[in-house]
This record gives sequence, C-alpha cells and structure tokens, in this order.
Amino acid sequence: MKDQNLANQVHQAAQQYQQQAYEALLDQVKPKPPVLRNAVGAFLVGGLICLIAQALFGYFQQLGY
Repeated sequence: MKDQNLANQVHQAAQQYQQQAYEALLDQVKPKPPVLRNAVGAFLVGGLICLIAQALFGYFQQLGY
C-alpha cells in the first residue's frame, strides 16, 4: 500500500515537472503579441470613426437639422 502511494506521488511529481517544462518551452517559441501595432491601429480606427461622425454632423448642421 505504501509503495503504491509512493508510486502515485512520484508519478504526479513527474507529470507536474513535464507540464512546467512544456510551459517553459511554449513560452520560448510562442510569438509575442504586437501590442504597439494593435494600439496604433485601434487609435487610427477610432479616429477615423470620429472623423466620419464629425463630417456627418457638420453636413447635417449645414442643412439646418
């Protein structure tokens, strides 16, 4: 009974080690997200939306609405 419990503990420890090694390897090869490019793109798209809305507002204001 003790041997089986010890074997289970060793097996669990080995699985945890393998999982940690896999995650470390994954962190090395996984590409980093392009945060700066995404931020600039979001800024430009948001600005374009505001520009279109402002143009429509000015157009309708000239028409007297």
